[in-house]
Amino acid sequence: MKRRDEDTDESTAPRGEIDRMRGTSALGRIALLLALSTLGSAALAASSPAAPPLLWERCVGAAADDVSCRIPRGVASDPNDGTVYVTDQANRRIVVFSPWGSIERAWGWDVVESGPGDDTTAPEDQFEICVPANGDVCKAGVQGSGSGQFGSIPQGVAVDSSGAVYVVDFSNRRVQKFDSEGNFVLMFGGQVNKTKVEEAAPAAQQNRCTAASGDVC
Repeated sequence: MKRRDEDTDESTAPRGEIDRMRGTSALGRIALLLALSTLGSAALAASSPAAPPLLWERCVGAAADDVSCRIPRGVASDPNDGTVYVTDQANRRIVVFSPWGSIERAWGWDVVESGPGDDTTAPEDQFEICVPANGDVCKAGVQGSGSGQFGSIPQGVAVDSSGAVYVVDFSNRRVQKFDSEGNFVLMFGGQVNKTKVEEAAPAAQQNRCTAASGDVC
């Protein structure tokens, strides 16, 4: 008979040699599977999309002059561009954010610490619009009942399709309207027009006061 090559046939090999061959083959298959698994995981990780950036965890307010975290109450967004308006109750102001959470402006009475938006004309520090992009430093507003000013509990806020902003000035028992930039437009509520009240005008005129009229609100 013709002699076989060095490769051993299991049918003629001793039992110990067969076990050794089978063990070596099994280890080889395990090593191959581990290698394929590692390569597959690496390829999956490389093809997976990156995690989205974290936009906002929470409002920290760590700095002594940071007044951005004091009882934000109402929130509304502009249906046209996504601009977000927040009633900052304890700071007596409205704060405006971009759709991505960057502060754009704030308004109320005496809300500018320093900068071009600071009202320095007597009687100074009345209604102000703080725009950080213009170099303004914003701060908490002053409580009161003037035009564009908020009492102790400004609450709800809403935005219409034209971008006008309406704020419920709860403690002053009125609603104030502003344009999208923060300029005071009008207010309505019981006897909010001081000029018309003093003139004993009809109730409809006493209950509405506009900036354009020149009346004292």
